[in-house]
Order: sequence, then C-alpha cells, then structure tokens
Amino acid sequence: IILGSSLVILLGALLSLMNKKYRHTFFSTETGGQMTRRFFLEGDDIMKKGVFTVHKSHRWPIRDKVTVWVKQGWATWEE
Repeated sequence: IILGSSLVILLGALLSLMNKKYRHTFFSTETGGQMTRRFFLEGDDIMKKGVFTVHKSHRWPIRDKVTVWVKQGWATWEE
C-alpha cells in the first residue's frame, strides 16, 4: 500500500511539474506497432529506416510498402 501510494504521489508530482502544453504527449492509446507504421507511412527516409530497428511484427502489415521502398532506394544507398 505504501509503495502504491508513493507511485501515485510521484506521478502526480511529475504531472504537476510538467509543462502543461506537453502533458498530452505523455499519454497515448497508440501502440508501438501503430506508431512504427505511422512513422513509415508519413515520414521521410530517415524516419522510414526506423522500421528496421523494431520487432518485425511491427512492419508485417506494411511489408509490401517496405519492400518497394527498399528496392527503390537500394541503388542510392549503395553509393
């Protein structure tokens, strides 16, 4: 009970000290896989390469788009 209470107090302190305009970034219902796919589909090449730094299950739904992107950029990246 003491540990749980301490965690609630610390979380409350963190949120109260946080800049109010950034509080919305602290919580999200977006999963890691959804974020990975969003970064790939909406991002530039630097953001897209992040698709290879996460578990392959995150990119499975967009694997065809990832394959096309890699094939298009391969020659450029080899230089």
